[in-house]
Amino acid sequence: EIGHMLAGPFCTMNLADLGATVIKIENPSNGDPSRSIDNSKGQSTYFNSLNRGKKSITINLKKPEGQKLAQKLASNVDILVENYVPGHLKNFGLDYQTIKLINPKIIYASISGFGQHGPYKNIPAFDIIKSGTRKEELLLSRKELGRMWILRKLVNDMKVDEAIKFLIDRIKRTKSNNEFLDTMSQ
Repeated sequence: EIGHMLAGPFCTMNLADLGATVIKIENPSNGDPSRSIDNSKGQSTYFNSLNRGKKSITINLKKPEGQKLAQKLASNVDILVENYVPGHLKNFGLDYQTIKLINPKIIYASISGFGQHGPYKNIPAFDIIKSGTRKEELLLSRKELGRMWILRKLVNDMKVDEAIKFLIDRIKRTKSNNEFLDTMSQ
């Protein structure tokens, strides 16, 4: 997991609860911002509830050696879950196009407020922002682009379980194909 706050950590929390080994990559200077959400000096109840059952490692993704270490980790996993603004992880060599060359069987789940395309793609979003900008419109659509699937769906506390079931199903059925999941909260 290369995630922070809610969407990515919530998704991987559920995977960990189901028995997956989850490795969370955090910034070495302050970790996930939710660690200090209630002034608890790095171990907030919020952080602990969303990151239970995970292993955590700090990696400085701004340094080339940190990027190489993260890529090495990504070469040995089934799923990479991230919840940054689209394109952000490209700055660190951790975008889907780079990772699929390192790990051709990767399932790359990208969770963002407004999806990978469109006029709002670069706007960070929490649920309250999404609720104020758009009603629940598109629950699920799939578009096949060669060997790449794009999954757009409503991802909130009630729908993340469906995304997790989809990820588990894809691991079971497609060990030879890489996939990119664009999980857009609406």
